[in-house]
Amino acid sequence: MQDGAKSKLKVLFVGGFRDTAADGVPGGQNYACRTLLNSPLSERVQWVLLDTSQESLPLPPLSRRALLAAPSTVAVRVVVTRGRPRIVILFSSAGLSFLEKGLMC
Repeated sequence: MQDGAKSKLKVLFVGGFRDTAADGVPGGQNYACRTLLNSPLSERVQWVLLDTSQESLPLPPLSRRALLAAPSTVAVRVVVTRGRPRIVILFSSAGLSFLEKGLMC
């Protein structure tokens, strides 16, 4: 690890980081997350990213979404207990995304 990374604030950032979804739709949450990553804040923050971008619009069935959400929920727990970030940022939208992020909390 570089000296600069040691002095940065470690932040777990759960959100959408793809330029576009698999179907080519950019998505507002993805744009907002990427904008924050590209901001001057990144000079002071060591980002630990967990991508929870939806795979398609319209949204997949509930069973598929649950299968996709389970590994992310476990990953948050692992990163928080092993990586020990100082801050966690969770980006969410309405509906099931809010429920998924609530379970992560």
